[in-house]
Amino acid sequence: IGGGTPTFLSAKELARMLAIFKNDLGVNTQLKYGSIEASPKSITAEKIQLIEAYGINRISMGVQSWITAETKLLGRPQTPVIVRKAVDLIKTSSVPEFNLDLIYGIYSQTKASWLYSLENTIAYEPTEIFLYPLYNRPLTGLSKMQQTSVDNRLELYRIGRDFLKKNGYIQT
Repeated sequence: IGGGTPTFLSAKELARMLAIFKNDLGVNTQLKYGSIEASPKSITAEKIQLIEAYGINRISMGVQSWITAETKLLGRPQTPVIVRKAVDLIKTSSVPEFNLDLIYGIYSQTKASWLYSLENTIAYEPTEIFLYPLYNRPLTGLSKMQQTSVDNRLELYRIGRDFLKKNGYIQT
């Protein structure tokens, strides 16, 4: 459930949306595999309880970076303190799988800052980690915020891939 971030809904709205899947669409969420997108800023214990109650198997959350200056360049409203609290909530839930997303190629991101984000991510032992290159489309808000920098995405991708493989993750 995504294409937007459902956890930005209030708990009442999220419950109503999950009820639509079960009651109106006839999806037995206890038997069907399901995944939901979450934001560090909007996930709460109450919303995780709803996700658990509906049998959603996976929560996917966009961390993007563990460095505030980098998330600000992405226009993301989160700090490492907020992210840690959110990941702790998910990690201690009964949801069996959780994914954390990271973005490489952020303006001013270095090998050292990328490794810092990777290290912080694997410390939580997520079942999956998705690495996304930064795509900066012309005339978007993000393109107006970004400055010109050296394109180091391929190098950072390779560093991330090798680091995760070395730490027991499998590339799919």
